[in-house]
Amino acid sequence: MKNHRKRKIISICVLFIAVGITFFLLSSNKPDGDRTTTDDIVMNHGVAAPLEDAKTPLEYTQLENLNFLIYQLENNRCFTSTTTGESKASVATQKVSGQRIVLEDYAFNQTITSSSFVKLGEQRIYLYGQEKVLIREAESNLKSFKNNITEKTYESDFDEYGSNPMTFASYVLSKDTIKSTSKILKNDENYEITYNLIPTIAPVYYQRKIKYNSGSSEYPVFSSISLKMTFNSKWQILSIETEEKYEVKIKLIGWINTSTKLVETFDYSSDLVIPDLTFWEPYLK
Repeated sequence: MKNHRKRKIISICVLFIAVGITFFLLSSNKPDGDRTTTDDIVMNHGVAAPLEDAKTPLEYTQLENLNFLIYQLENNRCFTSTTTGESKASVATQKVSGQRIVLEDYAFNQTITSSSFVKLGEQRIYLYGQEKVLIREAESNLKSFKNNITEKTYESDFDEYGSNPMTFASYVLSKDTIKSTSKILKNDENYEITYNLIPTIAPVYYQRKIKYNSGSSEYPVFSSISLKMTFNSKWQILSIETEEKYEVKIKLIGWINTSTKLVETFDYSSDLVIPDLTFWEPYLK
């Protein structure tokens, strides 16, 4: 009986040691790529309005078209977009959905992301004149939101989150961050261009958002990023299809490879209303 008990104790100890070694090896397995560390990159440098005598996107380079697209959206104070997609890893799949609404006096952003490891839901209101951000967390079911808010400054929120709904995209987009592009394709009345970004530069701010949403203790390391943009002849962006690969460190697991596919679609209706307006109205006055 005593020998049987000793063997059982030894087996349990060996199991704990094996599990501990496995977690240690996983968490110490640093990714091969280089993390973006340059924090002084100018966001969307070179943006310009379309020329007065502009004809069609086919007459301009891919970079010129991108600059026109960014200018048109970031100077528009009446648009909305919805984002859907997922991040796949060997240990779990993370569903992602989002919405942003940009209006004359403020902007709204909502993010819902869930997996077996992370569940996060937040609404954000960006007040232009006051340069502050109001944050409202979701309930544990991710279907409703709490009735209290947290207030931050633009600067402190950007330092942590690295993104706001008023900018064209979370990535830095410029001649210095584009690795290659596709040809400009005409599809009926619209146009398409795919931009392949430099993974060690373009996500310098976006990596903060990934770290925040995943609950990671470290910034992710990107290996590839591509953005397929569809737009019309007035350089209004209609959709952005994002494909990205990166490694992210998850608690108790370590570094894992992740592949993400997201689709963001844009709408320029004039009668836009943010969700839960009754709750937010006292803060918008």
